[in-house]
Amino acid sequence: GYALKDTKGNGIMYSTHIYPWKKDWDTHVTPVTAKHPVFVGEVGTKPWKQGDPPHENVYTETWAPEVISYINKHQLNWTAWSFHPGANPCLITGWDYQPTSYWGIFVKEALAKAANKKNK
Repeated sequence: GYALKDTKGNGIMYSTHIYPWKKDWDTHVTPVTAKHPVFVGEVGTKPWKQGDPPHENVYTETWAPEVISYINKHQLNWTAWSFHPGANPCLITGWDYQPTSYWGIFVKEALAKAANKKNK
């Protein structure tokens, strides 16, 4: 990566996209979080289907909670991808806004927990 220097004092924020098929994101992102603000601009997972690239084959039921735990541990701000039923990795199954079982339910739970912490 590149360490940027803000000589004018405006501030620099790094952005990353975390997907299970992008290997070693922990190795690349964690050191930056120790020194700079990092925004996870996209994060998500989808079920692997026959015909998908082999490197995208992950067990979503474990990866989703692990990545959300990582985000919380490092106190990162984040945006889950994607709030559209046809743009994988989908958070919702349709325009009735039901969460997907492989990603949406984990995000919904994480957001509810964060809201409950704020309201206490």
